Amino acid sequence: MYSEQNMDRDHIFHERVNILKSDGYRGFVVTSEKSKGPEIEVTATNLQGKILSAGGETKEEAFKKIIDLIDTTIDDHYA
Repeated sequence: MYSEQNMDRDHIFHERVNILKSDGYRGFVVTSEKSKGPEIEVTATNLQGKILSAGGETKEEAFKKIIDLIDTTIDDHYA
């Protein structure tokens, strides 16, 4: 069953993807989107030169993973 809570999470996720693509997200901007065989790879970089990459079978999956990686990296840095 698809709940309203899941719909809210999807909306928030898509909003974060849009922010990442247009303005950057938590100091990171997308520097490349590449097809690597059956996978899409997204790379993001911040002003300090930190480079993060994530891949997925779809563009949506790759962006979800890169956003999760950005969140984890930032949260771990300030923990």
